Amino acid sequence: MKKVEIPYIDYDQLGRRLCDLRQSHPRMLRYVCFCRYQEMKEDPAKWDAAPEHCTRDGACEDCLRPVEREVSQSELARVLGVTKTMVGNWEQGRTSPDLEYLIMYSRITGIDLEKLLF
Repeated sequence: MKKVEIPYIDYDQLGRRLCDLRQSHPRMLRYVCFCRYQEMKEDPAKWDAAPEHCTRDGACEDCLRPVEREVSQSELARVLGVTKTMVGNWEQGRTSPDLEYLIMYSRITGIDLEKLLF
């Protein structure tokens, strides 16, 4: 049996990775767009807030439109059910996200959790 070493997590580096994912990962944008679509479907009054590129058909996973903008901290916070301040603190490395939020990042982007952390 081998001794298991406690892995070191560089939270500053993790924060930069999370920020990069929010700003430029196409699956992140599509997921946030999908969540907004679901909200608007439940409350048609919110259609005015639809992204310009939204075809309003709910096929966000198959959307071929180019990803032309980044997801804001506020948008991501809304989807994750946390505050904008929490997302900002994670990205600055001031605090570390709880495991459930790291799992959500991993599932949304399709990046293995271990690759995200190390």
